[in-house]
Amino acid sequence: MNKNTERKLIVREQKVDWLKIIDNVLSRKDWGKTYTFLSLGDTKINVLLNEIDFPNSTVWFKLKLTTFYETKDLVGEPIIREHFDTSLVSFRLENFSLANFQMHANRRIRTLISDNIVDINRNIAKNKYKHLRFSKNFNLSEQAIEEAGFKAIYDMVKKDSMRNFNTIDGIKNDALAVLNEAYNNSVDNYTKNELYKHDELEQLYSIMDKRILADKSD
Repeated sequence: MNKNTERKLIVREQKVDWLKIIDNVLSRKDWGKTYTFLSLGDTKINVLLNEIDFPNSTVWFKLKLTTFYETKDLVGEPIIREHFDTSLVSFRLENFSLANFQMHANRRIRTLISDNIVDINRNIAKNKYKHLRFSKNFNLSEQAIEEAGFKAIYDMVKKDSMRNFNTIDGIKNDALAVLNEAYNNSVDNYTKNELYKHDELEQLYSIMDKRILADKSD
């Protein structure tokens, strides 16, 4: 799960027979079956056939990444949260050889892993700095609007009996953009520094990176 995990982790790889998955679906076998492409500890990357586009001779596979990460709950206590994401990869049967598709799929899986390393860090950062965030429905007071520099125009619009509520909403959005600069900057800086190291995802990324380098050398 993270660098503090003490149990020995084993990478499990399953060779996915992409053409067999297609054949099984066409013969009405295993529709909706999920195959584990790669796993390490609590982190898994699964594959399933999502759609067959017969007119365009294209098969769409869904890649699903599932993992867990440690963050804090509302009172600051450590808590484990599940995180998952999906991505689609297309196999154009008339244009791709199986080898070309496998290279394409490997790149998409590597991107899915790297994107979620960033996403998890961003989720942790959003939770860590939530006290800096202003919300329209939670803590956007008139005092906050004044501090953002929009009090005068806000008061003027409110006094107009024919005031446009969309205009008021727009002023609030502009104020939020100013007020949330500290929050957004803190989240961005934390995400860039990647203070939380997710060992499982990083190891799987390294595996896929090596596969892609091997593909290029073949």
